[in-house]
Amino acid sequence: MKNKTMRLITLNIWGGKEFSPLMEFFDREKNQIDIFCLQEVLFGLEPGFTKENKVRVNISAEITKKLHNFRGYKFPAKHSNYFATELLPQGVELGQEIFVRKSMKVISNGGFRTYPEERYISNHLEFPDCGDFQYIKIEEVGNELIIGNLHGLWQENSQKLDTPERMEQSKIIRDFFDKERGRKIILGDFNMRPEIQSMKILENGMDNLIAKYGIKSTRSSLYPKPIRFSDYILTSLDIKVMDFKVLRDVVSDHLPLLMEFE
Repeated sequence: MKNKTMRLITLNIWGGKEFSPLMEFFDREKNQIDIFCLQEVLFGLEPGFTKENKVRVNISAEITKKLHNFRGYKFPAKHSNYFATELLPQGVELGQEIFVRKSMKVISNGGFRTYPEERYISNHLEFPDCGDFQYIKIEEVGNELIIGNLHGLWQENSQKLDTPERMEQSKIIRDFFDKERGRKIILGDFNMRPEIQSMKILENGMDNLIAKYGIKSTRSSLYPKPIRFSDYILTSLDIKVMDFKVLRDVVSDHLPLLMEFE
């Protein structure tokens, strides 16, 4: 008997700026994908775009309408009333969201900040809508699968290289995962280069699919800067990956990452 496979996508949706192509993307993929892990999602109730960044204020609700066979799990950012430096309309929050097919059993979900909230960095982030880690736990036959959805710290002029805060972020995530049993996946927009020490901390005991598959860029043509890495999927060594690819759909300034695993 052939083992069942699961397919997931991670994508920073850029606040739904590319609204029509993004909606077409979800329409196309909804019957093939089991889990969508998203970053930069807005949780407003009314349709419309913000004045400065032109992000869709009710993008979560629009995606939910497309993914009617999925259940959404939201995790707002700490300073969730901002997109970058733009103050969002009253009542609109920003954060991450994981959509899981309703036929799958989610046994718990949650999240935390990837920096010590009592310290300096928590009140002086250049972009206060990042530095957040969301997770879900899915029950498998005699096992658990935990998926962590990261929107990593963005720090101005750091060039996505190691900083004390980024190193500490990786240690906080590593400590969390080291205490968990079962199979493990870390994915999302890490805001890191692949060669730095902060990445190596996360890679410990994991397969980095971006490195393993020789991926050269996770950014779309809408991203003008030269650093082409930001998004990753890391899997524990007991996960058998059947397929991994960076999709070429221009639905954001990030590209979607797709993984199929047993």
